[in-house]
Amino acid sequence: MLEYAFVLYRRGCIDESLAVYDAFLSEWPGHAEALHLSGLALYAKDRPSEAASRIERSLQVDGSRVEAWCNLALVYQALGRRTAAIAALREALRRDDRQPEIWNNLAGVLLETGDAIDAENAARRALVLEPRHVASHYNLALSFEAQDRFEEALAVASHLLDVVPENIAAAGLKAQIEAALGRFGDAKATLDKGIARAASAPLYYQRMSLEEREGDLAAAAHSCEQALRL
Repeated sequence: MLEYAFVLYRRGCIDESLAVYDAFLSEWPGHAEALHLSGLALYAKDRPSEAASRIERSLQVDGSRVEAWCNLALVYQALGRRTAAIAALREALRRDDRQPEIWNNLAGVLLETGDAIDAENAARRALVLEPRHVASHYNLALSFEAQDRFEEALAVASHLLDVVPENIAAAGLKAQIEAALGRFGDAKATLDKGIARAASAPLYYQRMSLEEREGDLAAAAHSCEQALRL
């Protein structure tokens, strides 16, 4: 029954999936996995408060399940409960600290709360486990930038762009840091390279912002026009 509900969930039949989970839980209300998975289905239906309640109940039954803690953190983020999300991720890491994705997710939430130092530490832990973890390089650069360590941030962003030159977010980040250092020419060159690889409205808008700061309104208008075409 649970397998059928999960198949329905994976197929995007969320209402049908929830109906099966609810029927199952009416018979076995304390089933940890059913509570967890039905919470995910509720989250997919944009019902995060109910989703959080289900997953919390799941963890009360069995608090050892790392995936449930991670999913609870995701739901807490959707609710704007960042402190609770951080606590949930730390609970996951208490049970398994060898997953770089969890460390990186923790870094991302810590950045949202303004805790750049702990975010840096979390991103570094992720990179020890997986040196080529793209998202962790990104968060490490952001943590340096938040601490006004712009040269270090630029070094990380440049390395990231070398590793994944097609990554639009990496190009935008590198240009953002170059602009923060007052290197507008370098920033525009970075954006142009990114646009040449994959035309992107965010990169055009970023270029427009630089051109406005330089007072080149004609160029800014052109960049805006290009962004609107995408």
